[in-house]
Amino acid sequence: MICLEGSARYLEYDWVAYPGGFIQEVPGEAHTLVTEHPQGTKLFGWMQGAIDFYDENAQFVQTADVWWFINHYETYCRENDIPINPQLYI
Repeated sequence: MICLEGSARYLEYDWVAYPGGFIQEVPGEAHTLVTEHPQGTKLFGWMQGAIDFYDENAQFVQTADVWWFINHYETYCRENDIPINPQLYI
């Protein structure tokens, strides 16, 4: 990710990303992304592969992957009477 505005950090580390800062997440790492900036943060990120989410008790919650994002997009469109854009699938 690139920090665009504000700041962000992981609770497990002592660094802080400010605008222009690069955040790299390596596979298999567990961390908690937070911001303490008064106006929050704006991040630009891109994903390769799946992300697993766990709760505060380290219990698996869900996996977000390309299929999850497709389902999320299409469900939102159907629930809000928005046409699905077929060009997203080309």
